[in-house]
Amino acid sequence: MITYKKEPKLSVGIITEKKINLDLYGEFKAEGYKPVLSGRFSAELINDKIVCKRGNDIFEFQNEVLFEPNDPGIESFLIKDVTIGINSTGKERKTKIRRCS
Repeated sequence: MITYKKEPKLSVGIITEKKINLDLYGEFKAEGYKPVLSGRFSAELINDKIVCKRGNDIFEFQNEVLFEPNDPGIESFLIKDVTIGINSTGKERKTKIRRCS
């Protein structure tokens, strides 16, 4: 098991996408939901809520979604074909896969 002196954090702002698709590889938790999340999801803003869907499963979030990996050393995720950036500078349309560690 990998140990960290400081918890790794990744913040990604999705710019101007009506709907995004993402894959969670491994086991993730999200606040307010007990089941382990894994697999292919879509996410979109509906009635001021972030709505994530996986098949017939629907997960709603208020202001942000935080997917926490059970094991950051092996879990990863893929955000498909979106414009990402924290500020208005450095925006780029890409598909990204990231390890959580």
